[in-house]
Amino acid sequence: MEVVSNPAARPENERMQAVGDFICADGRRMQAAASLFRSGALGEITSEVAGMSMGSTIPHGAQIRIAPGAPPYLRGTVIAFVAGGKTVVHRIRWQRRWGRGRHFVITQGDGMILPDMPVERAAVLGPVTAVRRNGAWSPLEAAPVRPRRERVLSVLVFVGGATLLEIHPPLARWLLSALNAAERRHAWIRALLY
Repeated sequence: MEVVSNPAARPENERMQAVGDFICADGRRMQAAASLFRSGALGEITSEVAGMSMGSTIPHGAQIRIAPGAPPYLRGTVIAFVAGGKTVVHRIRWQRRWGRGRHFVITQGDGMILPDMPVERAAVLGPVTAVRRNGAWSPLEAAPVRPRRERVLSVLVFVGGATLLEIHPPLARWLLSALNAAERRHAWIRALLY
């Protein structure tokens, strides 16, 4: 699920989008901006999201609040992070405090079967604290329970990715990225499971 705008600044959307594109175009600028946000200097952000990767937890077009804060977070916390030049909102599936994997978290959208490519902790902006539904702010719901066959496949891919992350982080990132790209192109998971 991608964060698309700041609804409080609608007349300035084009300018804000240009600033965001400029920041995200360079890894150093992106990390500096993420660090500044995590420090709390900018306060809480309200944004609108696009996409269905968080399922009914955060529906397409919903407004969210992102609080500043540095990892680690509890497993299951919905976080905002920068990946591929975009701000993404997904739930933490795995994180480690030691070993080679300590610099990464693995996330997964509530509406997705496969976990995401590992995200560097430096790219994490903070936790999503609330979603606006029917005109009122409410806390986020717990992750929905998926069908057993989807959970089994998700766990197998997740365990393989987390194990590989401890052995060879670039290979883990490549594997999870390739599996997700193949799913987007060919929908092989649904064909396999159903």
